[in-house]
Amino acid sequence: MYKGLSIVASAVLILNPFSLPALAAQNLGSPANFVPNSESLPLLAQSSREQRITFATGASSASVRGAVVRATTETYILDASQGQTMSIAIYTNPIDRAEAYFEVMSPSGEIINKSGGSQTFRRSLAQSGDYRIIVRGGPGNVSFDLTVSID
Repeated sequence: MYKGLSIVASAVLILNPFSLPALAAQNLGSPANFVPNSESLPLLAQSSREQRITFATGASSASVRGAVVRATTETYILDASQGQTMSIAIYTNPIDRAEAYFEVMSPSGEIINKSGGSQTFRRSLAQSGDYRIIVRGGPGNVSFDLTVSID
């Protein structure tokens, strides 16, 4: 009756070894006796992180190194003023065989680079406040270097 569920449980065990102690503690016996519940099926996707970008005294740019894992995002927050020009570039490691892209969200919540996944951006800013740079990866894990400049 639960054959389909035991296959799902096996996939979770392969993908997430941290679930092994919880499953072993249940003393399940054969896989046919396993019925998944919220405690036995931990979340596979990691949550997103936010980090504020600040410039060193006298600098007009900053770089950060990060990584995105499948189904996650990295969000960078930068305070900027109306009329300033923001430039962003993202570089990925070719060894990863994946690309990282970003979207720029204005302080009002509007995505201002509507061309889809971008790797470069340059625009005069229409508002003052916190801008969010939301980095996403392709189907795999990817590391990146993100450079942000304000003129």
